Amino acid sequence: MNGYRTQIASDVIRDGLAVELIDSGGRQVMEVFRYDAGGGSLSFNTFGEVSVPFSVIADFIAQAMAEFGAS
Repeated sequence: MNGYRTQIASDVIRDGLAVELIDSGGRQVMEVFRYDAGGGSLSFNTFGEVSVPFSVIADFIAQAMAEFGAS
């Protein structure tokens, strides 16, 4: 994904699971988060000022949706 990678992270405090987009410097730039206590609802979050190519964002969202079984 053009210098970006994804990782899966569990968050006990928010009670859910995230697919995170990590830039080439190792910084988390965005996530798709699934709230397990909220019936599996999904949210999209960015961190700081983000400038990511649209094609990377589209691939990232598609990967997160596949991971969470969303359509």
